[in-house]
Amino acid sequence: MLIQPLVENAIWHGLLPNGDNKQLNILFYIEEEQLVCEIEDNGIGIRRSLLNKHGRQMHESMGIGNIRQRIAILNEKYQIRCSLSIQDKSEISGARGSGTVSRLIVPAFEEPSDNNQTRGHDQNHTRR
Repeated sequence: MLIQPLVENAIWHGLLPNGDNKQLNILFYIEEEQLVCEIEDNGIGIRRSLLNKHGRQMHESMGIGNIRQRIAILNEKYQIRCSLSIQDKSEISGARGSGTVSRLIVPAFEEPSDNNQTRGHDQNHTRR
């Protein structure tokens, strides 16, 4: 529910309007006890896509708004720190070419709680 709209946006709004040699990379890795999902395309970039779609008005898509709502609910309900960043490659120092990079970050480890200990779970961190 969090990753699919990001991939769909990369395809529909970034890659389809672009010429040949379309590339979409989806990476998962651990960084400082956080699971990072990085979705990178070599499309036209989010800035150009938004300008093409809405003239000069910058507008966040409904799908991205839904993701941000879900993240807020997860953060509040489970007292965790999930986040989403979406950047045009032109705004990232050292990035090559055009396109967009989306980074979804969620905790990679679950803190032990009294409920987990009483159910026989290991008292050390467990992977999600």
